[in-house]
Amino acid sequence: MKKVLCKTGLLLGILMIFLWGKSDFVWAASDICQTDIGETTAKIKWSAQNGEASYLIYTWIPESYWDENTLHINYKSVSYTSQKPEYEFSDLKAGETYKVVIWSLDDEENPLDSCEGSMKTSPGEIERLEPKLKWSSYYQMGTSAKMSYNMYVDFATQSSADGYEIQILNAKGKLLKNATAKQQDTSLYRYSYKNLKENCYLVRMRAYTTFNGKKIYGKWSAKSYAFRQPLSAAKAQGNKLYIRWEKISNATGYNVYLCDKKFGEYELAASANKKKNMVSITKYGKKKLKKGKRYYYYVEAKKKVGKKTYASYLSRRFYVQM
Repeated sequence: MKKVLCKTGLLLGILMIFLWGKSDFVWAASDICQTDIGETTAKIKWSAQNGEASYLIYTWIPESYWDENTLHINYKSVSYTSQKPEYEFSDLKAGETYKVVIWSLDDEENPLDSCEGSMKTSPGEIERLEPKLKWSSYYQMGTSAKMSYNMYVDFATQSSADGYEIQILNAKGKLLKNATAKQQDTSLYRYSYKNLKENCYLVRMRAYTTFNGKKIYGKWSAKSYAFRQPLSAAKAQGNKLYIRWEKISNATGYNVYLCDKKFGEYELAASANKKKNMVSITKYGKKKLKKGKRYYYYVEAKKKVGKKTYASYLSRRFYVQM
């Protein structure tokens, strides 16, 4: 047993001598330590070694853009120099995790050793927050209808976040529920919430990360509306189609969409303000409605706030026979 231990120790000793003799030896990533954090700033330090005169620091800045619901990210390599074993970055993006590689240089700027690690920025404001009220079941009995529905909150994740805090409020701004969601390895994350009774909700959220044992929160997002799709009914009379719907609280208007195929391309057939709950339609696109033909439709509740328009989520399409 002692012989085995002696041989193992000797092999490890030879391996260490070999590694330390290599000019491209990489230190442990833990040698880089982040000492400060901000939305666009981060400060790091590392251990200095004999013979080092300066340092060359590399990191990769993400340049991202959205294509519908897909996030595309390209990374741009940037470099910095420092005369001390520390550096403070000031041009970073909020809510990101960055890889860092540091080369130590001698007096003649020849590379000596390198180390690598990571750093992060504190969370920024949540982007692409889209709460949706989706019907989970629908029951039709005679002229009455009942349904249940869930809320799905889609949002863009941030790589430095440990999790997210979500607040669900009623249309008047009263807080109904505080919820949390853990970090996910996707650019868009869906949080679901059941047992909803109202037609309209407000949702806002923020990200948080942990640094030196303390939670750091990002800014609260702007409140986003979630509307339930209105229940509707239709009746054909002559060459006209009459569509009626229930009013949705806090909506400022409604759109009615029509198509001659259930999963075809729906066209806007009529619009109405919040005071109305019925329209008559005679055309589908540029063509008049035809007797004997089946048409599919749905009603959308909407609300315009500034330049943004919130609309109910399409859960169900209905049809009527002309």
